[in-house]
Amino acid sequence: DSHAMALMPGIVDACTSRGVVVYQATHSQTPPLLDFVYESNWGLRERAPVFNNRVVEFLVEEKIDTVVLAAAWSAYAKNTDFESSLQKTVDQLTRHGLHVIIVLDVQTHNEDVPLAIARRRFRNADSEVYGVSLREHRANNELCDPILKKFEGEQVRVVDPTLCFLHDHDFLIAEENGIPLFRDRDHLSREGGLRLSPLFASVLTARSQRIKTGE
Repeated sequence: DSHAMALMPGIVDACTSRGVVVYQATHSQTPPLLDFVYESNWGLRERAPVFNNRVVEFLVEEKIDTVVLAAAWSAYAKNTDFESSLQKTVDQLTRHGLHVIIVLDVQTHNEDVPLAIARRRFRNADSEVYGVSLREHRANNELCDPILKKFEGEQVRVVDPTLCFLHDHDFLIAEENGIPLFRDRDHLSREGGLRLSPLFASVLTARSQRIKTGE
């Protein structure tokens, strides 16, 4: 969905610097889940199963090695079909030999980040670091994160992007040196997306090392 789209600067930067080809298959308000329909104004809704099935067909036909699953998971986890659809998706991907990276969602802020930064500048309060507590973020995702983490295994890696925003152990920043890392309350800006490049680079490095050792 659009949260996955916002990760792309970091994914592309990490991959292209290592000669890895990247394909993007995303649609707003449409999670990467097989046989899952999410009612929304901007999503594919009843057309989502066709879209996601075709994406899997593409992955298999093109012999893709690794697939990244990302979304605003907390929005979909309330659906009773969420876990079973995710299970079906992961099972089908791994059955075809793909390695799966599930990305936990980034933090949501209490107000539009660029607007919040502008207001602080107006009050001459630039020294205030805007963000959200790690505890609040975990609470916002207490339904979906445990489900996602269940899938960690030999062919599935679960990664947490919030570690790239951690400040003083328990605070997640939304800006750095006055530059917004989010373009609204919960979508990463380009700068925020690029901040995740080392995270994806480490995943790619670990994957290539496993291939070299024959694991």
